[in-house]
Amino acid sequence: MINSVDSNQIIFVSNRNLAHLYEVKNNKEIVTRNGFCPRHKNITVGDILMRRQEKMDIEVAVHAECRPKVIDVAATCMAPGML
Repeated sequence: MINSVDSNQIIFVSNRNLAHLYEVKNNKEIVTRNGFCPRHKNITVGDILMRRQEKMDIEVAVHAECRPKVIDVAATCMAPGML
């Protein structure tokens, strides 16, 4: 959807973390407000590392509304429509 917009700059007011992911994946400038999902904001890198320590062979998938650092340490990041 982002690539179908005929502009290199897009205003996206939904979620700053989701906007960041779309910006990185689509090579477009995404202008966003400081919105976020409180549930996904509470997931930390420490949460991911703790789960991996509990079970070494675990595959961690996170939602695209998580913070970029959380997405970086997860095995998979899923956005709406990817499940």
